[in-house]
Amino acid sequence: MAQTDTEKEMDRPWVELARLADESSPQEMETFLDNLPASDVALAMSRLSDERQTQVVTSLGPEHAANLVVQLSNVQALELIERLEPNAAAAILGVMPSNQQADLIGNLDDHNAAAILDEMDPDKAADARSLSQYDDDVAGGLMVTELLQYPESFTVGDVVEDMRERADEYRDYDVLRRSIRIRLQ
Repeated sequence: MAQTDTEKEMDRPWVELARLADESSPQEMETFLDNLPASDVALAMSRLSDERQTQVVTSLGPEHAANLVVQLSNVQALELIERLEPNAAAAILGVMPSNQQADLIGNLDDHNAAAILDEMDPDKAADARSLSQYDDDVAGGLMVTELLQYPESFTVGDVVEDMRERADEYRDYDVLRRSIRIRLQ
């Protein structure tokens, strides 16, 4: 049975991504990337030239660009961030979870890191500076600065319900990626 054009595009997502970049179609590109599994996003980006990768990322809004960057390998993400202008890199890093910001900034050379941090929101830059001083495999390197806080009157059920209802908004909080277990002593 012959494949449809859509099936062929999904077998070679970098071809479709390059086409969308050529057509300067950010919304179609965002929709296309949203529907690709993370492994296919990384594969598609790796098949594009450095210039085309930069074109794709700078065509997207900061939120979508950040979502794309976090799906890449650490090496791929770092190389891509290094190629961006500091203000573009700062816009993307500014919407990433603090631990991922710190990982990337901590691996940049001092000049690039300083240029990007100078372009970031001062509070986010301070958090990223603080977290980037830790190695990835120690508690400080695993920390995040984001916090969810609930009123004392909330029950555990209220909190879990809120977290489920607002999962997209809370996507940067690792607790949403694991089942919640509560142990009473």
